[in-house]
Amino acid sequence: RKWYFAPQLNLDDAVGQVQNPGLQRLRSVKGKPQTAGSKSLDSALNRWRNAMNSMSQYDRLRQVALYLLCWGEAGNVRFTPECLCFIFKCADDYYRSPECQNRIDPVPEGLYLETVVKPLYRFMRDQGYEVVDGKFVRREKDHDQIIGYDDINQLFWYPEGIAKIVLQDN
Repeated sequence: RKWYFAPQLNLDDAVGQVQNPGLQRLRSVKGKPQTAGSKSLDSALNRWRNAMNSMSQYDRLRQVALYLLCWGEAGNVRFTPECLCFIFKCADDYYRSPECQNRIDPVPEGLYLETVVKPLYRFMRDQGYEVVDGKFVRREKDHDQIIGYDDINQLFWYPEGIAKIVLQDN
């Protein structure tokens, strides 16, 4: 029996309007035409299976190792699995990019923690806690006024949510 680690990363893109009505709007903005076959969940699943079957053992192992590295340092981000999968996808895309492959010097130690995990952790922490007299104290807010783990996960469900993410360098 074969076990695959790779998540069905771009499944939403392949399902079409039935499952995700906002997808058509996003595609029309980006000018990407849709074919009839790309809307089928079965065709999306078949494309995913074909991609997994064509992966080398090295690539499979590399993806598992990369995910475990992302997960192992993620701290509270582990409670937002959709966010963690997005981080993994970005890391995997970067690893396979010419920018990374042509890099001579390694990235600085701790870059992932400083630029990815720590800002996310601080955002999540600041939703529920505030500093009073130098100590963290639970905020007096109703649950509906706090962005929680589920709300963060929901951001990654559809392309429109991901499109709302703005990085520091725009």
